[in-house]
Amino acid sequence: MVSPERAAGVRFGGSGPVAAWPTAVATDLHSLAFQHTAVGLALLTADGGVSEANPAFCRFLAAEREPLLRTRLPDLVHPEDREAHVAWFGRLLGGEVTGYEREQRYLRLDGAVTWGRTTMTAVPAGAGSAGRAVCAVGPTEADRMPLRPTPPRRRPDGDERLAARERYLSLVSHEFRTPLTSIQGYSELLSGPTTGPDEVAEFARVIHREAVQLAAMLDGMLLLDRLRSGALAVFPEPTDLNTAATEMAARFALARPDRAVELDLMAALPLAQADRGRLLQALGYLLANADDRSPAGRPIVVHTRRERGAVCIAVTDDGPPIVLAEPGETYDNFELAELERVRAGGAGMELAIVREIAHLHGGRAWVDNGERGGCTFHLRLPSTRRPGESGPVGARTSGRRGR
Repeated sequence: MVSPERAAGVRFGGSGPVAAWPTAVATDLHSLAFQHTAVGLALLTADGGVSEANPAFCRFLAAEREPLLRTRLPDLVHPEDREAHVAWFGRLLGGEVTGYEREQRYLRLDGAVTWGRTTMTAVPAGAGSAGRAVCAVGPTEADRMPLRPTPPRRRPDGDERLAARERYLSLVSHEFRTPLTSIQGYSELLSGPTTGPDEVAEFARVIHREAVQLAAMLDGMLLLDRLRSGALAVFPEPTDLNTAATEMAARFALARPDRAVELDLMAALPLAQADRGRLLQALGYLLANADDRSPAGRPIVVHTRRERGAVCIAVTDDGPPIVLAEPGETYDNFELAELERVRAGGAGMELAIVREIAHLHGGRAWVDNGERGGCTFHLRLPSTRRPGESGPVGARTSGRRGR
């Protein structure tokens, strides 16, 4: 499932070394790594205050170090991005996620506005600095200027494969950057002169978790490449979506007993023409994505419904809204930029896999924002019966799995 929300997705993930980081970076190799890395690094307090910053971070914000240490990072985030920044930072400090990555605009102290790719990682509980976070910031892939992205130009048909490859490489770079940054940061902390046995064990666990996450993302990347290249076939057969939803809810409850899954299933639903294995895989990704997006204690809802010539399964979460160009936007557009970046398996990559599975079936995958918050991710598949040949429409069954 999607976990280090995902630097894990998003779920990203100790006493002396991090608490004493501002002192440690003034000495030895730790200081050299902190001071001379090209990535902007800052240590943040629980209220977002900048307690330490390296030269690259200062250059990114066109600020001198001393004035910067008297500011709060939320005050330097563009007003249109500030609410989402504060919400994600709150989830980080509240323990819902151990890290995340997103692109947002910053107000430089020279008056300019710039885009930055921001990676936030929670300081482990054993670091002696509860409530703090490490912020890494740098330019986006193309500096994302001007502020309002211009519509993409229509490419000639002959370049469609090249365009798809560019989107694919951009997606991969997004998904791999955060765990690599986390591994790099914690490995540097391991070499700190004040790192004790407890911290070594904690940092080693974080590095191992991120390495496992990288391996999972590599598997996902290879699967996505095979799906997009047509090298992977699907074998559709009549499949009951209600049975698939019930089975995946039961599996999910075993893996995440603290997250309730509610079932809102339409009775007498026509059978889907689907590859059952790929359907369960796609539904697993959607459940994991909803789990990563939803606050603790809030249920996930799985719906099934009938449409003309098709059946649909959808997963609703209680997470923040997604910026959509238009309602019902497909994963094509938001998977790289609009979706808030999350780790632990990489929501962008997993949703891209869901989209490709839908396309291989002749179906569609898309997302809608709810009127009262949350998002619903839909997967539409062809049905095996014509409209009117099945039982009554509208009757539903309900259930609940998990806590």
